[in-house]
Amino acid sequence: MTSNGLMKIQKTQAATNGEDTIHFFKIIVAPLTQKFKLRIPRAFVKKYGRHLSSDIYLNVPNSEQPWKVKLEKTNNDIFLGEGWQDVMEFYNVKWGHFLLFRFDGGSISQFDVDIFDLSATEIDYPLRKISCAMKRKSNVKTTVNLASSDFDNVKFSSYKSQDDVVQQSFHNFQSENPHFKVPIRSWNLAKLGLTIPLEYARAYLEGKHKQKIFIIGSGDEKRCYKLTLYVYLHNCHKVKAEIFGRSEMRKFYRDNNLKLGDGCVFELLHPQNNIYKFTIFRAPCLVKH
Repeated sequence: MTSNGLMKIQKTQAATNGEDTIHFFKIIVAPLTQKFKLRIPRAFVKKYGRHLSSDIYLNVPNSEQPWKVKLEKTNNDIFLGEGWQDVMEFYNVKWGHFLLFRFDGGSISQFDVDIFDLSATEIDYPLRKISCAMKRKSNVKTTVNLASSDFDNVKFSSYKSQDDVVQQSFHNFQSENPHFKVPIRSWNLAKLGLTIPLEYARAYLEGKHKQKIFIIGSGDEKRCYKLTLYVYLHNCHKVKAEIFGRSEMRKFYRDNNLKLGDGCVFELLHPQNNIYKFTIFRAPCLVKH
């Protein structure tokens, strides 16, 4: 087996061009040099290099924020450069470890990364917490917590709306069930996550960190998605509540064709099992400046 390769997985669709999701893998065979930079397979670069930016983001399980790594070019090869050493050291990656990269594409270059040790088993990922200082230095957009009433004041920096349909729909939505509202912003599209308003999290999600949440569509198809709650209500660095799910969240965004400016309402149907019904409010026609 070579130390790197390119694989097609026949289940999900890539956001970049509609083909099968692309993975590539790397086996650490020269840790002294691969610690500082890691070459991306030439076959991947040839086919998908046009989708890569100079800064890429690596989503590793149990990390509060993606790792930012710069791409470097040496001769005809592309490497993970500045920032990669931090990843290697934090996860104690050694000779023989197997790293699987799944390309997300999208508006910024992102990869989901899974790490396997010499036993061919995925490692126990240490929790990576982000200090306030690190968040200030990072260029990755951090979570913005919006109470449901705050949507009236949301402004889109790159677009201007022709009417106030979405804002009025959110503002006027009422239900006998507990519910929260999520406007789809650039952060959501980049990280494929959902931010839960803190007011709702404090009232209904105390003690539910890392529990599963099931969201069910309100249309005829009744699609269901199994995701994970991340609730940090007593974090000294950042109090927040979010929903993530990697491939399942990607499927949620794709199946429902969620775009910038759309909005979702999540109504609680079954508190014990964290079952919610979601309703989508489509953004009005948006015109670029």
